[in-house]
Amino acid sequence: METTLRRILLASLALFVLFGIVNVAAAAFLDPLYSVDVVFDDAYYYLQVAYNIAHGQGSTFDGITTTNGYQPLWMAIVTAIEFVFQLDKTWFLTAVVLVAYATISGSAIYSRIRFETPIAIALTLGLLSSYAVYTGVWRWGMETVLMAPVLPAFLLISRKDDPNTRSWLTGLLLVYMATIRLDALSVALGCAAVDGWSLYRREGFRPAFRRALIYVAPSVVFLGGYAAFNLAVFSTPVPVSGLAKAIGAPLFANWELAAQYFEESRALLLLALVLFAVEYKTKLFRRDAFLYPLMASFGIAILIQLSYYFSFSGWGAWGWYFYSNALLFALVVARIVYIGLHHTDAATFRWARRSAVLV
Repeated sequence: METTLRRILLASLALFVLFGIVNVAAAAFLDPLYSVDVVFDDAYYYLQVAYNIAHGQGSTFDGITTTNGYQPLWMAIVTAIEFVFQLDKTWFLTAVVLVAYATISGSAIYSRIRFETPIAIALTLGLLSSYAVYTGVWRWGMETVLMAPVLPAFLLISRKDDPNTRSWLTGLLLVYMATIRLDALSVALGCAAVDGWSLYRREGFRPAFRRALIYVAPSVVFLGGYAAFNLAVFSTPVPVSGLAKAIGAPLFANWELAAQYFEESRALLLLALVLFAVEYKTKLFRRDAFLYPLMASFGIAILIQLSYYFSFSGWGAWGWYFYSNALLFALVVARIVYIGLHHTDAATFRWARRSAVLV
């Protein structure tokens, strides 16, 4: 079983790295007309605004109107690349594609190397499966590529012995996510709800409230500071893109977006049914809840994001909006593989192991 999954993992990882190399080469050497097959949509907006900032023209897309319609960390990284290396636009695009694929490939490779065998194989296959299914999150040249290191980081933090250390490191990781996507505050709320409830049941209200506060407060402070900066520089506390999506939109009525969320969640829901069947067959969840708190946190985050955009946005969602779905998908795959690797009794657990190989 382990040998089979090792081979699947190695082949998948090699294929994905090769795919990344091809995309970087395409960005560098093909006619710019074909770059639409390498990065998509808003990625060009980031590139042009970052190019203008790096060359002293300010935060503008067209050279006339200022804009803050972007997520902060990815814009800072893309701008820094151009500011330091002063590339022409073809090589600027190439460098950004290289950074994107290095980030997501590196996260998978690190997961394989850093953790012991069952967890390493499970998490790496989970990430690679997510990369294949959620192309808009991982392969469109958008800010959500920076979410790839989040899952191995969560696992590393969970291994800390001191609960206070775990709490503060989790809070900092959640701030990192908020710098990538402002709506990642939903993930902080999800983690606070899941871990807070668990701690409340064991120790009572005050420890639970403290942990929830440690998870959420740093992200709220960052978002407040970022809003103040935007208000001072751009005369609006929120990105103009968010304002544009809300103008003229009736409240609580974006059914098209709700349908998009369901469409983007179909593969995840089907995979969850497989996990349910595997858990029902093996009963492992009764003594080993590995990954379930994190899965619940991202599930809550998806519901919060859906509720927010359904209520206040009049536009549809783009592929990179579904990063919580992508991360939860990776976790569900990882859990199924973990179950298959966790047992060696061929008679009892053959069905679970075959399910893991199939997934």
